[in-house]
Amino acid sequence: MSDKGTINLKTPAKLNPKLEEILLLIYRFRFLTTSQIQILLNHKYHSRINLWLNQLTTKKYLKRYYDLKFAGEPALYSLGTAGRKYFKTHQEIKGIKASLLDRVWTEYRNSLQFKRHCLLLADIYISLLGLTSKAKAKLGFYSKVDLFGMKFMVLPEPSGYFSLEDQNGVTKRYFLDIFDYFVPKDLFRRIKKYLYYFEKRYWQDHTDKPFPEIILVCPNKAARTYLEKTIKGNLEDKDFSLSFYLGLQEEIKAKGLIPETLHKVQLYSN
Repeated sequence: MSDKGTINLKTPAKLNPKLEEILLLIYRFRFLTTSQIQILLNHKYHSRINLWLNQLTTKKYLKRYYDLKFAGEPALYSLGTAGRKYFKTHQEIKGIKASLLDRVWTEYRNSLQFKRHCLLLADIYISLLGLTSKAKAKLGFYSKVDLFGMKFMVLPEPSGYFSLEDQNGVTKRYFLDIFDYFVPKDLFRRIKKYLYYFEKRYWQDHTDKPFPEIILVCPNKAARTYLEKTIKGNLEDKDFSLSFYLGLQEEIKAKGLIPETLHKVQLYSN
């Protein structure tokens, strides 16, 4: 392997750090576009990113998805069979859960909507990186993959969890859920799951941190309206110190996860 990241089968199996970082990003978010990978690597040369992705795809470390029927849609990448083998071989790499690596055999079956879900989570992460950079704050971010198997986490795991620490050392924490469809029973079930998780004190009894605020990203305005009514109806008569924020997918994708794209649910009594 040269210092520019070129794959050479005659060299040791360990990849160049940048190539390994690409695999780790794909592992954490499952699907990413070329532009997202470039931003997350903080690399200024698009041509170099394309070269690395082509090399990784050719050697089956990654799998590329591109459908001519969807003109204008960027190519997507997921972990390939050689990528799975790489992580299985190099068990010293931190953060890898071996039980999740076998999904490489079925990733191609995931719907376009699921892939867009993964891309939106990555977009949110990118927007938070920009936000914290400007504010000189510290960001801690966990994708759904990162949260898998974590003890005492709300189940099923949220789409993500993150923390923001300002310059004064004050930290705020958030659960993040992205909903792809407006299915009332599913939205209702998720709200009840958070209430149960809070009431049973899974978080409170196993960490000394304040309970995270909850951000729900909705597929459309109808889902946002339904969620607001459901949250108010379930919290109005309870003495719960829970905070919910609602956002729309299209607005967050366009502007990022910022205060202007989030609406705090206010109880009637307020």
